[in-house]
Amino acid sequence: MIRMVLEPLAQLSKEGMRLTCPDGKIRWGHPILAGWIGDYPEYIKLFSAQFMSCPICVAPKDKMDAHPSLPYTYRSIDTHRMSHYVSVYAENHKLKKPSAVEKKKADYVPPTVQEKAEATAKMTLVEEWFTSQRLKVIDNFLWSIPYVTPRFLWKPDILHTLDLGMVKHSLEWMFNMLDEHDKALGDLFDITWMSISPHQSVTIPNKKYRAVKQWSGKEYRNAAHLMIPVLEATLLAYPSSEEQRQIFEKSLDCLSALVDFFLMANYNSFTFPDGRELDDEYRAELDRRTPPDDRDSVAWLSHNLAVFHNTKDAFLKYRATKTVKKDARIYSNGMAPNPDSDDEDVRKMTKAERTGLKKEAIEARKVFYEDYLIENASYNMPKVHLMGHFPPVIVQFGVLKYLSTSIVELNHTTLNDAYDRTNKV
Repeated sequence: MIRMVLEPLAQLSKEGMRLTCPDGKIRWGHPILAGWIGDYPEYIKLFSAQFMSCPICVAPKDKMDAHPSLPYTYRSIDTHRMSHYVSVYAENHKLKKPSAVEKKKADYVPPTVQEKAEATAKMTLVEEWFTSQRLKVIDNFLWSIPYVTPRFLWKPDILHTLDLGMVKHSLEWMFNMLDEHDKALGDLFDITWMSISPHQSVTIPNKKYRAVKQWSGKEYRNAAHLMIPVLEATLLAYPSSEEQRQIFEKSLDCLSALVDFFLMANYNSFTFPDGRELDDEYRAELDRRTPPDDRDSVAWLSHNLAVFHNTKDAFLKYRATKTVKKDARIYSNGMAPNPDSDDEDVRKMTKAERTGLKKEAIEARKVFYEDYLIENASYNMPKVHLMGHFPPVIVQFGVLKYLSTSIVELNHTTLNDAYDRTNKV
């Protein structure tokens, strides 16, 4: 389908065409495909990328939460090599696993064991090359279009990466943290949330946060503006211990950095020093704890992302999957002392000593459980990784807010309404 739609554009990019310019004059121009607006699943399908991979770089699928100051290896696509490898793969796959139609042909000769082994070896080499590029074994016509590369075609999607992504996740982590320390903290947050004074720059909530069933991107954008002041007011009113205050402060630092990144990503203009390039050296400098130059807003955007990565372990245990939580319960039960065992020392204990042992076992299980969660949980998700690619796009193409899918999301309303009235087939 992409070949049918874009093949004329590929030809015009090479040969050119007559174009009427704004001044009324006709000039010879060469139209090119400069960008494609879409969300993460659409990019993965469009670029023929593998599951849990970055659309534009070859980051391993288990390193999506790597620090943004580390260097990126961008995907390099050789269209001639790709086409050759795909044809080799198809020929050898046909030889190794012939179709039923091929087997019925009169001149069909079954492959020997050696021919199958050679075909398997060639297919393995092709698969290794595509895996190194984090791509599926597909000859994607997109990369044969002049000047089209993954790095320059991809554009950040603020709506799904931040609004419906990181902002939504951060609110979930925040409520998990509040409920863990005191169930009343979540209720106190909702009360504070409903007590916000009217202001022209924000929309005042008319419902408690957790009373809303479904949130839109616009509502999450508004929540991002309110989250930090409401959380800080909630924690100030709570009589916390010294240990809790340290946890709350680190959590606030993490959320503040993420919200600052979100707010700056929606700026209408950015500054970047002349004569500099956003290369690995520039990116490595942003890992420092001191703030960057005030005249470099791109550096501030990257700095906020670095601070988020430096403090995100505050919410790490809330990122554990159901499987990790199940394993953590098994691990904690096995490691903690068992007050109900038939051990001779336990049987000799008095009732008071056994009660004390039960309390120790409960505390030990809790410690082992949390240690296991922190050890095995991670932020390994594409949204965390993709934020690191925002600054280079700003330097190359400018403001991000006009590249988000939110500008075309309203066009889906009619189609969505029509789909809701079908049998969903």
